[in-house]
Amino acid sequence: MAQTPQIDVLLPCYNAGPRLEEAIGSIVDQTWRDWRLLLLDDGSNDGSWAVMQQWMQRDVRIVAHRFAHRGLVATLNDGLALAQAPFIARMDADDWSYSQRFEAQLQAFNRHPDWDVCATSIAHGGGPSPGLEHYISWTNSLQTPTALRLAQFIESPIIHPSVMFRRACIQTAGAYRAGPFPEDYELWLRWLRAGLVFGKTDSVLLRWNDHDSRLTRTDSRYAREAFYQIKSEYLHEWLKHQVQKPIWVWGAGRKTRQRVGYLQNLGTQIQAWIDIDPHKIGQSYSGIPVVAPDSIPAPDAVFVLGYVGNRGARTEIDAFLRLRAFEVGRDFLFAA
Repeated sequence: MAQTPQIDVLLPCYNAGPRLEEAIGSIVDQTWRDWRLLLLDDGSNDGSWAVMQQWMQRDVRIVAHRFAHRGLVATLNDGLALAQAPFIARMDADDWSYSQRFEAQLQAFNRHPDWDVCATSIAHGGGPSPGLEHYISWTNSLQTPTALRLAQFIESPIIHPSVMFRRACIQTAGAYRAGPFPEDYELWLRWLRAGLVFGKTDSVLLRWNDHDSRLTRTDSRYAREAFYQIKSEYLHEWLKHQVQKPIWVWGAGRKTRQRVGYLQNLGTQIQAWIDIDPHKIGQSYSGIPVVAPDSIPAPDAVFVLGYVGNRGARTEIDAFLRLRAFEVGRDFLFAA
């Protein structure tokens, strides 16, 4: 392809099996035609490389690159080094992009020139975890840059293979990092810390398929504890720079105290636990008292960090604090 395309698509692959054909086909079927698909083979030994070569022969916009097996982060960064287009789209070999995806994302960038990243709402393609439906519903509910930014310490607010971003993001805030953490979530936290603006299409434009062999289920970097650790590091830094008031944590259960322990180990000071359980109120854990919600001071005197993860609890806590003139992002924030 002689001319630089509008979009470079990064599709890394390691032993993708039969799912690879469908993933590539969904890119070829895009209504927006000005793209280049960079197929990045991370040393597959199951025939994936042969599939990539066949597609490259069918469509001049497809370019396949083969590397020694080094893992996803190295492969993605190799792809970023090859990309030259002003926009970079991600795609996984497990998933399927709706035909209007690229067109809709570019239109969103045109409507919102301040956006640096544009994800999409997604559909669940099925798989072994019914609980994933709750996460998908939650992330699909985050539709504005403000909502995405305020939710960053709960879970990853966007789905990696649905993302398109300006190539300038790499120069501004860096590429993928390797470590004992989910590489996509760490990237979003770092880019948000740098002030990049995240947006999302309200339409569903990616089918996200779940299966037992997906990296999120087999690699320790995606274990629950790895998410807690990396989000705590960025949350600790956020609190240090954004909050000048004593911090009270809403939630005094064992799991909440364990998660907050990551923050405490980093140096975040907690003044009180908040809980509605009468059996906990009046007790103390590690010398920190447990108080009832009615004991929360005025918003100018305290910052509330909500760690209650029960479904519906965040909505109730949000309503309670707003009635007391607390402003989200200034006087309180949710984490998990």
